[in-house]
Amino acid sequence: MASKAVITDFGTSVDPKDLTNLYKELKAAPGKLQIELRKGVVAAAQPVVDQAKANAATWSKTIPSAIKAKATFYSKSAGVTVVVSSAKAKQARAYEHNGTPGSFRVPVFRTERNPDTWVARDAKPFFYSAIDQNKIEAEIAKVATRLAQDLGFAGN
Repeated sequence: MASKAVITDFGTSVDPKDLTNLYKELKAAPGKLQIELRKGVVAAAQPVVDQAKANAATWSKTIPSAIKAKATFYSKSAGVTVVVSSAKAKQARAYEHNGTPGSFRVPVFRTERNPDTWVARDAKPFFYSAIDQNKIEAEIAKVATRLAQDLGFAGN
């Protein structure tokens, strides 16, 4: 089963080519199989979620709870997306710094000790390194293969 990983602005989608076709077949199948596919796809991404949470937990209290995986199924594509909620952790994007070490500048309130209203902060990449450390594609392929066999398709 061919698949590819797509890194978007601040999320990563793993999109096996045949997952969309399987989902279309599941629409006609019992609802239980659709639920199993969604759960299986999200479970396949759980190691990435866990690693990203662990990476951020060493220095943040808000970012780990903002990280989650969600299954996406549309008529032309299907996959799993691991995201960090900007509503729950507004600072996450700045600290991730596109997955590279370095620093970024943030505004602060002016004080007598700090007449400059901008200060540098060290980046603390936590998200992209988790994706490099884990392989989602093989797990999704296993889930898709098992469900395809349950639907009566021949296994490879």
